[in-house]
Formats: sequence, C-alpha cells, structure tokens
Amino acid sequence: MADWPPKKNAAFNVHFPIYDNDGDLVSGAAGLDSEVSIDHAQFADATAEATEIATSSGVYYLALTQAEMNGDIITTITKTSTPAAKTAVNVMYTATDQLADLHGDLATVDGVVDAILVDTGTTLETDIDAILADTNELQTDWVNGGRLDLLVDDLHADLVTVDGIVDSILVDTGTTLDGRIPAALVGGRMDASVGAIANDAITAASIDDNAFTAAALAADAAAEIADAILSRDIDQVEATAALHSLCTAILKAVARVRDNAGTLEVYRTNGVTLHMSQAVTSDAALDPIDELAVGV
Repeated sequence: MADWPPKKNAAFNVHFPIYDNDGDLVSGAAGLDSEVSIDHAQFADATAEATEIATSSGVYYLALTQAEMNGDIITTITKTSTPAAKTAVNVMYTATDQLADLHGDLATVDGVVDAILVDTGTTLETDIDAILADTNELQTDWVNGGRLDLLVDDLHADLVTVDGIVDSILVDTGTTLDGRIPAALVGGRMDASVGAIANDAITAASIDDNAFTAAALAADAAAEIADAILSRDIDQVEATAALHSLCTAILKAVARVRDNAGTLEVYRTNGVTLHMSQAVTSDAALDPIDELAVGV
C-alpha cells in the first residue's frame, strides 16, 4: 500500500480533500457516504467509510479492500450530509506498473549488463545506473497530478531498448558474451601471440632455435633464392656494398677497370663513380705485374 501508483487487487488507502462552494476545505464533515465503482460498473457502498485525517484538516482517507481494488479503473465518491451536497471524486488507474516493480526490472537488467561488461564502467552500464537513479528519484519525490503513468511508460520504453541491445549481443541464446567469442581468442590469447611475433626480430639464434635449416628449405625455394642472387643487377646494391663483398668482385669482372698511373681503379656500373682502387707494383723480372694490393 506504500507504493505508487495504486496496485490492482491490493488494498489501498486513497487520500482526498473535500471543498465547499467557496473552495475552502470542509472540516468535520458529517453523514459521510463512500461508494466505489470498478471498471465503470455501478457504484456500490464501500466496505469502510472515509475518515478525516487529524483534527479539522479537511483532508480524508478511504481504506479500500483488495476486492474493491480488483480492476483497471477504480472510481470512488464520498458524499456529505453536513455541509449538504458536497461530493469528493477519485479516479485511480491500476494497470500501470508500480515503481517498485520497475526498479526491480532495472536492477535485473543492470545485473545482466554488469556481467557482460565485467564492471568496466562502460557507457551502457553508466546509462543504466542513471536510469536506476531517476527511478529512485521519481519514487521519492513524486508530486500528485504529475502524470506518473506517462513517466513510467517512458522508463518502460528505456527498459525495452536496453533489453533489445542485450538480446542483440547474446543473439537470444542466453549465454554470456564470452560464449559468443571464438575459443582461440578467449583461451589461447591469439592477440598476445601475434604481438610477440611482431616484436621479435628474426636472428641467427632464433633460426637455430626453431630448427630453420637448409634441410628444412624446399628445393624450389632454394632454387628461387639462387636465381634471384644470380640475376639481380648489382646497381641495386653497389652504393652500400662493403669493399670486400661479392658485389665488388662482380664489378671488377664486368665493370670499367683502368690503370691510373700505377693504381688499378674499379668503377661502378655507371662507369663514372669510383668504387675501389688498388696500388699496382711491378717487377722487371716478372711479366709484368706481380701483385695487386688490397683494395682501398
């Protein structure tokens, strides 16, 4: 009986004022006669009679039984004999969910979403907490005449929206969110493995550790590697090739080479850029060069 709005098929105390012709509250009304109508049916005498609250307040209450509240629309009238012909009317709609029920529904949805979001404080969880806070505020600060039924309908629509979001996530299977994620991502942490691969450089040591040997290399792969080495134009690497490298040996064999006053010069493929030079020594007894010094 403490919740609002009035609940169908549950005893309820309805409170109301009685006014005179001037709009003043009528205190000490006598000859009270209260009647109740259920869902537009004929009025019948109420089980109890209206009682004034405190002394000379002009405000009365009528205790309705469970049977008298068993309808969607409950209407009461309370007539007085003194002063004469004064009637107070009350209409109550019991088809709207009570705030306590709505709060329980919100709490249930909040628990489901908390389980999915693992209490991460995400937007959806925050929004639901805000809805719960609004519900508590409505329940505490309700002012008569504010059309609570419309406000409750809006909150019910919010629940339907949240329920639809949760249903979409769970695909109506009733499982947790983890149940919808491939097992490899949940248990095997594939993301961590990929990150480790991205961060690890391939070194000689790692090749040895992983048994990456010549025997493990397919014959066609080895042939393709050899073909690439033999066919690659050395102008692609000559600018950065070390002096004592295969590139230098090939340049000396196929590129421009000249004797410049006792110095052997080896040029790059453009025939202009000097790649290496060697000092030439001669001995009249030999025919005619006996040595090429280390390239510089």
